[in-house]
Amino acid sequence: MRATRLHPLGMGLRPLYLLLLQLLLQLLATWQVAETQTVLIIESVKLTILPGQHVASGTDVTLRCDPKITSGTGMPLKHGYTFYRDSTSVYANETTASSLSHVIRQARVVNSGSYKCSVKVHGQYKESDPESLNVTGLQTPVLLLSKTTVTEGEEVTASCSAPNETGSFYFYFFEGSKELKKVPTSENLAKAQLKFSSPGNESVTCQYVISLQPDLVTSSRSKPSRVYVQELFSRPVLTMEPPEAFEKESFSLTCYSHNISDQRIQRDQVKYSLSRNGVVLTPGDFSGKFNTTAEAYRNGNYSCAAVAKHIRKSSNVVVFKAKVLVSKPSIFVPGKVIVGKPFQIHCHCENGSLPVSYTLLSNRVPQPPVLLVRQPNKTASFWVTVRRKEDVRNFTCEAENNGHSSRKQSQVLDVAVTEPVSVPTLLIMPNFGSVTEGEELFLACTVREGSPPFTLKWYRDGSDQPLDTLMTKERTGLHVLGPARREHTGAYRCEADNPARDARRSELVRVSVSLARWKLVLIVVSCILLLTVLIGVGCYRYRAQRGKRETATELSVKPSSPKSEDSLTVSLAHDTDAYNAHTDTDDQSSVETAKEPDVEYTEVVHPQPADGSRGPVRRGTDTVYSELQNSPAGVADPPGYQGSMEFVQLNHDLPEPV
Repeated sequence: MRATRLHPLGMGLRPLYLLLLQLLLQLLATWQVAETQTVLIIESVKLTILPGQHVASGTDVTLRCDPKITSGTGMPLKHGYTFYRDSTSVYANETTASSLSHVIRQARVVNSGSYKCSVKVHGQYKESDPESLNVTGLQTPVLLLSKTTVTEGEEVTASCSAPNETGSFYFYFFEGSKELKKVPTSENLAKAQLKFSSPGNESVTCQYVISLQPDLVTSSRSKPSRVYVQELFSRPVLTMEPPEAFEKESFSLTCYSHNISDQRIQRDQVKYSLSRNGVVLTPGDFSGKFNTTAEAYRNGNYSCAAVAKHIRKSSNVVVFKAKVLVSKPSIFVPGKVIVGKPFQIHCHCENGSLPVSYTLLSNRVPQPPVLLVRQPNKTASFWVTVRRKEDVRNFTCEAENNGHSSRKQSQVLDVAVTEPVSVPTLLIMPNFGSVTEGEELFLACTVREGSPPFTLKWYRDGSDQPLDTLMTKERTGLHVLGPARREHTGAYRCEADNPARDARRSELVRVSVSLARWKLVLIVVSCILLLTVLIGVGCYRYRAQRGKRETATELSVKPSSPKSEDSLTVSLAHDTDAYNAHTDTDDQSSVETAKEPDVEYTEVVHPQPADGSRGPVRRGTDTVYSELQNSPAGVADPPGYQGSMEFVQLNHDLPEPV
């Protein structure tokens, strides 16, 4: 009974136990999730490109994404990985692995770009920094032709492929370096129908370009394929006869294809047309020859075209310009003409087709050389020299460009000629260099030969600095020295020059400046007066001296038989009338005479003894003059002085009488 009672109770408690256990587990899981969400952090995500960021085309490239996550639980977490190229998803996966790799098999140029990866864990998201991948080298394209031998104008099918390449393509087809076709496609194969314009062996190649925004990557060219193109007809040739034509002369143009494939076309099936400056001149039937006359309005670029079987070929271009006969030439001198110096004569035709030959004539006689001018705006230049001014009018020139019949002659050369100056003459005015003080002194410089204007300069000998410079059209120029002075005496010269720049100098001319006449008269008068005074003074002094002697001398005369003891003494005092009168006159005439000291003369008579046996004998006397100087005027006479002059007669053997 007890057991029976307990069994239902046990059966009722078990579901409750299970319910409680399930709730406990749910709470534990919720706690774990909450704890995980609170401690989960994606610190960084790194993208690695292996074997490197720069690889060659066809290399396997691995992209590895490595996140760094911090988590508070040890339970594995699901990671959502995504790889991007240029912001476009290229691969995605969800795994509990801590890193993920993505492999690009045989990478091509189209795989180049900027890559990054991202990781998403429990609602958290983080991206790596971008990394660049550069795949270099495109596959060389392969070219195939439907046929290698064609006829001119026949089409050829060409295909160009780039296996294993992907992307957006542009395919190009070339004939040598000339581009024939351009085909855009998203596939790695393109086809085109080609036509070849030139006969002969042609080299055909192809090339492709892949668009990698924003750049374009170009492949190398394919191996060339050879086509031999057979010519249907040759390119026409345009010829002109004669090669040159002057105005009013006839000429012809001929257009002709020399080679024509007789198997495919008849010669008359080739049609020709002639054009000038791109305008067709023969819209109707044109046999290939065009005759016309040379005129200026027919000048231009001529060409012709040949057409057959829808093939058009153009000829070479012939430039036609009707030649113009020379016009009357002009003759001129660009610079100065100086007698005796070389100068250039230019000859030029305003109109006339080149080349033009020019000849210089002197007195209608051709002078070598003959000059040929081949360039436009060029003149013929001849070097000449003239010895006389009038010789320049002997020159003319001739020009021709189409033989003797086209010859034209210029007018006579008319140009100003400069004659160098002759040696100038210097003239002193007035009196040819002999002038007196005060007279106006002029230096006249005269040029007898030469062309004006003249430049005259005056120099003093020994100085390089001109006294004066004068520019004049006259042949004589004056330099005024002014009123003549003694310092103007010297040698002078003048220099003459003109545009010939050949200066000449005169000979030296001396200038002599003498004293003024009034000065000469004054000097002569002064000399005469001085001489007169000197003569007067000399005469006066002579008379004065003589008067003194005559007045102051008293001769003592004794009888024929005087006694031996007789003697005579005469003394004249200064206060005698005669003396005083003479003295007064002397004082008025000259100061020097007044100051002359008084002279005292003494005469001594010596009696001779008598001879009784003979007749009366004249008694001889010896006179002795003794000059004694008196005191000057105003000075007292010495004591015992008895007169200015005393004559004493002394006998040699007799005492003085009492």
